[in-house]
Amino acid sequence: MVNLLLEGISPDPQDARADAVRDLRDKIDELGSRLDQAREEARQWHEKYEQAYMALAKLRRTLNPLYSSLQTLFGDLALVSDYGAGETVPAQPAAPVQDDRTKAVWDAWKTKLGRNCARIIDALLVHGSLTSTQISVTTGIHLSNVPKSIYVMNRAGIINKEGGKGGRFSLKRI
Repeated sequence: MVNLLLEGISPDPQDARADAVRDLRDKIDELGSRLDQAREEARQWHEKYEQAYMALAKLRRTLNPLYSSLQTLFGDLALVSDYGAGETVPAQPAAPVQDDRTKAVWDAWKTKLGRNCARIIDALLVHGSLTSTQISVTTGIHLSNVPKSIYVMNRAGIINKEGGKGGRFSLKRI
């Protein structure tokens, strides 16, 4: 531009605007391309998250019987090791006994109340009673969503709360 002025030629303002518009369009195109790449990367990460979540849920279902057996085993070992022979171990609420009739009733409640409530019912059937944090860990439900499901189950009249804040939840006996 300086050379043009020295030669006595004035730059055309239209050319300058056209160059600026072209530069801005190029930047917009570049940003659009980067946005598309970021969206694709986010989609891929979401897919990986879903796959990992499904694998974790499958692992939980597979290991749950072993976990329950080990809990019972270590509870029996505590009779001798932690509390000494013959001393009383603090009682853990037992999981409700399942027979064909109660299984059908709980299956009906799980269908009626939805996925998160169904997962909580399954966890309580296995463990007997759990805190909100334990429910979150055993079911994979985010801790902030547990109270919503507990509320739904409480309104249905199928859950007990033992203790105050931070207390344990258990299923009512059928």
